[in-house]
Amino acid sequence: KIFLQASGEDGGERRLLRVEAASGRIEWSVSRPGKSAHAHKKNSLASSTPAADAERVTVIVWDGADVWVVGYDHGGKQLWEHKLGGYVSQHGVGMSPVVHDGLVYVNYDQDGAAELVALDAKSGKPVWVKKHKAFRACYSSPLIRNAGGRVEVVNASTAGVTCLLYTS
Repeated sequence: KIFLQASGEDGGERRLLRVEAASGRIEWSVSRPGKSAHAHKKNSLASSTPAADAERVTVIVWDGADVWVVGYDHGGKQLWEHKLGGYVSQHGVGMSPVVHDGLVYVNYDQDGAAELVALDAKSGKPVWVKKHKAFRACYSSPLIRNAGGRVEVVNASTAGVTCLLYTS
């Protein structure tokens, strides 16, 4: 299965689609409201890549005003949503979530404000938030690595690279 995001040309909706990999057939599509917003001409209003594990698919949705992290089951039923807040950049939203060992990691990095967020993958509730130095919006995804019983979260931004260590 392949999970994709799309946006209507007028910006009025955001979609999550599940595609059968072998045939390219769209198996289902779910929609959320959106509105038009400023984005780079080579960007869309749905530039984020969904992240999936064996049970859920997690997406970043920018409705044109606010950024949401949304969890769905593999049948397209929404399980939870978590509002990150507004977004300021020259090009629009483009960050993608990473799912690892029951957590969803998001580099919520924008012009003038930046934080790394870890959410519980089952409930969408915040587990921890780590603010870091901000400069310009950055669209990188965190790199997650198991290291001898600890988890390393490496996060790159336009202001530098941060590595967090914690015991899972």
